Amino acid sequence: MKIFAILGSPNKKGSTAHLLENYLKGVRETHPEAKIQEIFLQNQNIGYCKGCQACKTGKSNRCVFKDDIYNLYQDFEEADVFVIASPIYWYDVSAQTKTFIDRLYGSDFNNMHPNKQVVLLSSYAGKTIEEAGIESAISVIKRIADFFGAKFEQKYLVGTSSKEYYDSPVKHNKTALNEAYELGKQLRLEVTK
Repeated sequence: MKIFAILGSPNKKGSTAHLLENYLKGVRETHPEAKIQEIFLQNQNIGYCKGCQACKTGKSNRCVFKDDIYNLYQDFEEADVFVIASPIYWYDVSAQTKTFIDRLYGSDFNNMHPNKQVVLLSSYAGKTIEEAGIESAISVIKRIADFFGAKFEQKYLVGTSSKEYYDSPVKHNKTALNEAYELGKQLRLEVTK
């Protein structure tokens, strides 16, 4: 069993990082045999998609620009579960997450795990989901999952008040941390490959 998790927050110890940490703790408890790969996108050299279509019209079925994402394609394609952990910035996932997702277009769609599941973990500033505008980000992630033939399996969203924004409030939110952990424990993997 393979789980490929990306942390799209530029803050390695922020609210979204704490959600991901606790979610994966729950996964490890239920699936101790699972191979979990975590990628901190802020430390990766991943350029923007050039829209050249070489990945779809060339010989390799992969992006021709060989920056850090190139070595992650196979791990992403073979993963049973793709976990996206991103804060919501300006009504969408972070720039790091968006750039990574855009570059997934350069992966080999023919090599995709047949029952891939997608999980979204997110923190957002604001009192309500509507105020944060997170529905648009969820809609895009669902559509991308559909495009890859994957199933949007789970999501966990937690709000943070703007006055606590820079103090990683989720780190002190025992309810949110426990709920993320329990969600990780509930993950069911369909292994058919």
